[in-house]
Amino acid sequence: MPATGAGLDETEVRDLERYLAATKSNLLFARKVMLVERPAELFLIPALLKKIEGVDLDREGISVIPIYSVHFDVYAKLFSDSALPKKCAIVTDGDLKPSDADPDIEGEDVLPAPPDLKALENDYVRVFANRTTFERALVFEETLEMFARTADEIGAPAVAKNCARDSRPCKRMA
Repeated sequence: MPATGAGLDETEVRDLERYLAATKSNLLFARKVMLVERPAELFLIPALLKKIEGVDLDREGISVIPIYSVHFDVYAKLFSDSALPKKCAIVTDGDLKPSDADPDIEGEDVLPAPPDLKALENDYVRVFANRTTFERALVFEETLEMFARTADEIGAPAVAKNCARDSRPCKRMA
């Protein structure tokens, strides 16, 4: 069992057993794995890579698996010589600064700190962190040109024009 080779403790094994649903268990069968936080990344990353770069993750045997959290540490431990000897990329959001927190949201300032994922990197695991959330990163100035080209290529000229105008974030996706 991969959990034994990964050196997981009993609590970590129970955590995996509880959350290793059908979608996450795909990491056992994939050639390579990309762990992401949420469904936005699950759906958008493969589509963007296929459309813009011509890379079909399914054809390459790369599974994109949402963890629905930032606690990738238990999953990252699985990727090693003694457990699952396959490459794993962790794509995560940048942490919001406390000054970005909304003081009107109860409990927002008491969230647990995310694990130090860089410390989990090894020959199999690499961490890629956005400067901000994935959704916010999609409308950075440097990504707007990519979206304008993509929108134009898929036959949405109004969206392409809106994204390209003055390098401002897209006003609406018509």
